[in-house]
Amino acid sequence: SAGRFVSGPVTRIANQTNLGTDKGICKTIVPSVDFNKANIGYSFLHWKNVSAGTVSGIANGVEILIDSEAYDHGDDFSAGTGALFLLHHHRDYPIMKFGSISTSPGTITEISITPVLTQTTEQALTGYDPDRRNCYLDEEFEFTHLPTSIGYRYSTSNCMFESAYNETLRKCQCKIISHAQVLKNIFRYGEDVTAEKIDSCTGQQLKCALDIFEDISTKNTAYNKVSGKVEPCLPACQDQVNTIAYSKSSYPAPDIFKNFEDFCLLFVKLMTQCKKPHKKMILDANYKFICPAILEMEAVFLEQKQKIIKEYGLDNFDIPEPPDIDTLAGLSPELDDFSGKPPLGGRKPFGIPSRGDRAPPSHNLLPTRTDWISKYCDRDASLWLSALNTYPEDKKTTFLEEMQRYGKENMLRANIYIQNPFTTSYKRDVDTTLISFIANVGGLVGLCMGFSLVSLFEILYFCIAGVVKMFPRSSKTDSLTAAYNSLKLKTKFLK
Repeated sequence: SAGRFVSGPVTRIANQTNLGTDKGICKTIVPSVDFNKANIGYSFLHWKNVSAGTVSGIANGVEILIDSEAYDHGDDFSAGTGALFLLHHHRDYPIMKFGSISTSPGTITEISITPVLTQTTEQALTGYDPDRRNCYLDEEFEFTHLPTSIGYRYSTSNCMFESAYNETLRKCQCKIISHAQVLKNIFRYGEDVTAEKIDSCTGQQLKCALDIFEDISTKNTAYNKVSGKVEPCLPACQDQVNTIAYSKSSYPAPDIFKNFEDFCLLFVKLMTQCKKPHKKMILDANYKFICPAILEMEAVFLEQKQKIIKEYGLDNFDIPEPPDIDTLAGLSPELDDFSGKPPLGGRKPFGIPSRGDRAPPSHNLLPTRTDWISKYCDRDASLWLSALNTYPEDKKTTFLEEMQRYGKENMLRANIYIQNPFTTSYKRDVDTTLISFIANVGGLVGLCMGFSLVSLFEILYFCIAGVVKMFPRSSKTDSLTAAYNSLKLKTKFLK
């Protein structure tokens, strides 16, 4: 299998990080990290610092080419063959139940992504606690088994996983094997993780765990290390959710398959596999013309390969693949820790970048097998056609038909890209502030009753006057009033 940016060099997916999922061990790809040669061999700990900035459009997307080798592999629990793709936030634990895309051999899948952003205003964050604003910040919720110290974040899906995992530990008394690598990384940082000391799930324990994870969408509470108590799984205050749309078409295209890089990559791969007795036996049983033809073209192929190696100075192209994270732990103790505290015993998992963005270990910059393959399979040069043209014409047609059938029955391709240069953004804000509440009340009262401050003083005047009238007047006051009225009457007559 191979992947790359549309305009970039080919990278073997086999080099990327293994990460457990609810469907088993999968290859996890962060294109901006993994398809950059300087980062080959980095672990998922590097992904914490990935920043935004992806360019939209299919020409700026990622191409994934997979040879499923359906002729030699199968799954008793799956009715079909192919691969599952899950596009998720790079700091989330991958849960295949949450929207994975199934692809099958003989198809090319165009997957377009439309990001949807959710943001929360500063007023809502500072003025309300998580329960009232109905969301968490990363620093407000810390998981035991998906800590931020090794790159994870708070999200609803991570919270559901943590809930299901805690229930597995409690009810089944075992840990799921797909999470083992994450536990090792947590343990390296000196944190006490109970699950690290528990056996993996097998037998009835495994069935118990599978039943729990089958209903993972119903798990809605998890233990929060920040508050020290079990709390509900709320949305994240700052989040990105990807809306996915996809379409499929037939692959590979007949007659012109031999002119594409995909054919060359398959040609190079089969050149190696046809020399392995156990692989050659199965290939001959299903595609009897492929290996004999490829081995006949080996001499021309090797000549071209050596020419590329010499021309581009790739004399060390056969260096071994980078060791796994367990082997290389401790090679770079001088690098900084994300959390600011030293790992257990001063050891550090391989591939963690420093805060100062120092260069990765130098062995990542050495030539790799993909260097000469990228140049050999460059479509502009089409060097593989030179080997193909040396093959007798009467046999070439049969060979190309076999390669076409192999591609149709085993290979699949996916093109993944951001669809639009624009995105949808939702803002979570305070619904009604105190000032807005007062203004709204005043406006509604004024609109419905014609109420104003003048009206208020008028109402107060009449209320006071009414209260005064309720009390009886004294006789002295009455006589004075009568005398005053009599005087006014006499004055009137005199006039």
